[in-house]
Amino acid sequence: MRGGSVAGRKRVVTIVLILLMFLSALFASAWFYVSHKLSDLEAFRETITKVAAEKINRDINFESGKANLSFHDGLVLQFNNIIITEKDRSAIFVSARKASFRVSILPLLISKFVFKEAVLEEPRLLLNRDRQGVLNIADLLEKEKKDSGIEFKKLTINKGFVSFFDQSVSEQGLMTSLTDVHCVINSLFREDISRFRLNAFLNEDGNKAVISVAGRYQSAPDEKPFYESVADVSCDLKGMDLKHYNAYLKHYTPLTKFDGKLDAQVKVAGKLSDFTSQGVVTVQDAVIVYPEFFRGPVQPKKVEVDYDFNRSAGHLKLAISRLKIDRFEAKGGFAVKDMDQADPLFTAHAVTSVFSLKEVQSYIPWKIIPRDVGNFIETHVKDGNFRLVEGKFNGRESQLADMSKKESASVVYVRAEVNEGVFEAHPEAPVFHQISGI
Repeated sequence: MRGGSVAGRKRVVTIVLILLMFLSALFASAWFYVSHKLSDLEAFRETITKVAAEKINRDINFESGKANLSFHDGLVLQFNNIIITEKDRSAIFVSARKASFRVSILPLLISKFVFKEAVLEEPRLLLNRDRQGVLNIADLLEKEKKDSGIEFKKLTINKGFVSFFDQSVSEQGLMTSLTDVHCVINSLFREDISRFRLNAFLNEDGNKAVISVAGRYQSAPDEKPFYESVADVSCDLKGMDLKHYNAYLKHYTPLTKFDGKLDAQVKVAGKLSDFTSQGVVTVQDAVIVYPEFFRGPVQPKKVEVDYDFNRSAGHLKLAISRLKIDRFEAKGGFAVKDMDQADPLFTAHAVTSVFSLKEVQSYIPWKIIPRDVGNFIETHVKDGNFRLVEGKFNGRESQLADMSKKESASVVYVRAEVNEGVFEAHPEAPVFHQISGI
């Protein structure tokens, strides 16, 4: 009996081993068969392009492709010379010299594509906004109410190019582009939180600035629009040409001209309608034309600003801890309340360092100083070293529109200190010198 039992166990073990070897051989054969079939993606071209086109509502094609299947990397797809057209097929929307994708195998069993890594070599993205202000990616920015079945873990972009042609701000349109883009984005979509970093050159009509961006982005919930997404971003910008963006200034602000080269180190956190920002901004060789504040162009050689900005629903607040314009220094703040009302409230306060009146004549906002006060200063105060001890502005937009009105007289309050002042009461009267006081 004992010998028979041992022999029986040996037969069972032998059968199990044979089955395992058979299954292993079958699995290996199937694996190599699938790998061989996938090695040439030409047979699947129609299916790939059809499925991809349905996801983004745009035609897609590629020159050639191949795939590899391994235990370590999973399914690896490689495509050469990819082209995605605009929705109306009139132009190229996206292209890439090469794209590689590592796809997790198990999620494929439930019809989900989980890309562990996607690498795009020399991709080109052509963005456009028409004269009605509609972006060519507007449909892609709309929130999907259903699961797309696609997830990305990591996206890498090498030597990318992004152009933005904006026809809504001027008759001829404005072209701005990013070149030599290197970007890494981790954990896309799965948790609705992405961490990213980007380095690129910013091209503006021949000028080339350097931009570096890093931070975190959390997409808005399904029931909310795209602009409710939350970001926490740090940006380092060097050599940006402000003149390139004058079309936007004229379109959205009272400024008619703002030229100069800008360097900035900025942090922004929040969403579009509710965010904070802190930073240091420097502008070299600035030219500012602001007819509602200044009589003529303001042309400082160098402007430096340390700021803290807060925007919430209907309100914004700007605190300036340091403002240096050439040799002139100041600090203060500015706020707007009731922005969503017909007549918003503007408030401001400031103090300054000692400055020579002659040196800062062009920096004085004569247009918001009551006419009688401004005429008196220009006619009789010829020079001196001044310091703004306390300056306040508190008024509605309707009051700011015409500072000569009586009801606008209380909008501005100024308390200043003078040393070595020069006062002329009348052209034919003696001139008073060495005037001091507050």
